[in-house]
Amino acid sequence: MKVFWQRYGYWIRWIVSTGLLAVVVSQVDLQMMSGLFVRLDWWYYPTGLLLALLSNIFASKRWHLFVPVLRFQRLYRVNLVANYYAFLSGTAVIGDLLKLGHIGNRQSLQGEVVASIIVDKALALVGSSVTLMLGVLASDQALRDGLLPSATLFAGFCVGFLSLVSLPAANDVVENVIDGLSFRYHFIASRQIAVKRALRQVHFLLSSRSRVAAALVYTVLFNLTLACIYSLWSVLFQIQLSPGSYIVVCVWAQVAAMIPLGVAGLGLRDVTTVALLVRLGIEESTAALATLSFYPLVILVAALGYLLSISPNQRPGEINDEPA
Repeated sequence: MKVFWQRYGYWIRWIVSTGLLAVVVSQVDLQMMSGLFVRLDWWYYPTGLLLALLSNIFASKRWHLFVPVLRFQRLYRVNLVANYYAFLSGTAVIGDLLKLGHIGNRQSLQGEVVASIIVDKALALVGSSVTLMLGVLASDQALRDGLLPSATLFAGFCVGFLSLVSLPAANDVVENVIDGLSFRYHFIASRQIAVKRALRQVHFLLSSRSRVAAALVYTVLFNLTLACIYSLWSVLFQIQLSPGSYIVVCVWAQVAAMIPLGVAGLGLRDVTTVALLVRLGIEESTAALATLSFYPLVILVAALGYLLSISPNQRPGEINDEPA
């Protein structure tokens, strides 16, 4: 099964994403689709791009908390380039893996950067669950009644998991598991010391309550900024929702995009967005048209990441890791 997924998994994800996207497109009248860009006001994409870049500032500030030895400007560039790789490869995991190569190849820094990426992604998920919970509490009645139990469960699980892995005993348990697996798997045994070092660094980063709290605040700001892009639909498509509902739609769509069944969230994000908007009483064709209008913005951000990745000021594939 593993060999089958390695060989055909990428194409299966493309089929799933394309199929789900086709379902969304089928909800839009062809005449409405052809007039999409004519209908949109000129300020939509410049404003959306500025908000997307602002959200990337908050994401980069969160990451910078856990790798302060690097300049914030470099981390900001790396995050934008990672968006391009995630768009190109079809998965955000590839973008995260390539962050290490883009920061540099200094051996003494790699363990710290790997740990910072792990902690950054973990706290991004926890912070998003907290934002989702706040959004549900402030959302329209139709969403609050249906999503409050699941949002509470999701937020409780994320916060509880973070609390557990922050305990010193959790690090000892994981190291014992690695010791046991190293006897059976050569891959783990050959990297046992490096893995343990990274785990110790992860635990060290999570042990700072002030850093963790600041990271959660940055994540909330990140999600609120993205939700502002969605709120522009109130002007463009007359989708009148409460601010909390826009937050829920934004965060829940991002969570759906993390499911590894599609390509870079394509289709999964759109079906989720349409389903939530329809639940709020928005017509299916209008909901589908709104979520499809988001794609040029995704392409613009990816294009900016591509331009940064081929910047003549840096060697292709590397951003200098000189300490601040």
